[in-house]
Amino acid sequence: MSGNAGFPPPGGSDRPDGWAAPGGQPASSGWGGSPPPAGPPPGYGGYGGYGSPPPAGPPPGYGGYGGWGPGPYGQAYQPGVIPLRPLGLGDIFDGAIKTMRANPQATIGLGFLVGAVFLIPSALVSLWLEGQPVGSSEASRTVRDLLLASLPGLASALAGLLLGGFIAHVVGQAVLGAKAGIAQTWQETKSRIPALIGVNVLTWLAVVLALVVVVIVPGVVVALSGVGEAGAAALIILAMLVGLVVAVWLAIRLGMGGPVTVLERQRVLASLGRSWRLTSGRAFWRILGITLLAGIIAMIIQGVLAVPVAVVTGTVDPSGTGVATSLTTHAMNLVVGALTTPFTAGVGCLLYLDQRIRREALDVTLARTAQQAAGT
Repeated sequence: MSGNAGFPPPGGSDRPDGWAAPGGQPASSGWGGSPPPAGPPPGYGGYGGYGSPPPAGPPPGYGGYGGWGPGPYGQAYQPGVIPLRPLGLGDIFDGAIKTMRANPQATIGLGFLVGAVFLIPSALVSLWLEGQPVGSSEASRTVRDLLLASLPGLASALAGLLLGGFIAHVVGQAVLGAKAGIAQTWQETKSRIPALIGVNVLTWLAVVLALVVVVIVPGVVVALSGVGEAGAAALIILAMLVGLVVAVWLAIRLGMGGPVTVLERQRVLASLGRSWRLTSGRAFWRILGITLLAGIIAMIIQGVLAVPVAVVTGTVDPSGTGVATSLTTHAMNLVVGALTTPFTAGVGCLLYLDQRIRREALDVTLARTAQQAAGT
């Protein structure tokens, strides 16, 4: 099977035979406009159009969802790592792990490569900072320590940003039963990197701006109103809690922008708008819960790896600010990122696919595409 199968255009109908955009307009490559042509749309090997819209009846052999089989959690056609029906929690986690097992080079291996691209320069900069003389002032030492502490995390975040886009492509192929190598993944996703960066930058700017606004406004109120210390402390704590809630809400609502950018070939603002629509309604709470659970699992893995590293590092470098600490921190971030980012990014991508299955009957088209590719 070719590794270049793509995804259908966004549609808005909840019915397998609907394929209409919100507001009753026909689906096209965007929202509204003329209906899609009878054949597969042009573009990235089908990304932006995973074949034409679904046929009136079920694909041959499709035994799962939409009144064609035992129901949402019964038997379903499964050409790849997930059954083509609305996904449960176990389906999503199992699909993410199966994707890593079936494509170790394009997930864990690519995780090491991408992480090394960012963490090796970060480690070199950290070593250079370690060798620079520090002034006698407390401020200069604080600035240097802050830079040394933040560099590994910043490098890991940038690596995770790009790796998440690569993993979206790998998951998209794994759902159809296709394998993706490192070279093929790079070729298919490199043109999406600028849009992927734009989506992530705008997402985190929105999150940070929300935090700043929610926290600063009460601070200004406190300064102008002259409330007592107890009242000011309570107001600031409340503002921080509200800011955290708003930040998480925005992160979830905009969090599918990455998979949309890679799999649907959408532009930056269109990807964010698409993510906003896919995460609307009661689906938000389900996406939030599964995302948090995946993050907790990643944190547990990180903690398991960090304990022996911290023991060894503390023995070699008791001060916690030397060369040994810097190098082991970067090395640990590299290993943790390569092991956990493919999982969390895979979960995020499968949540995106699940939303399209539930809202747009994507499973119908995926089943037909997989069967056509298999020659059945």
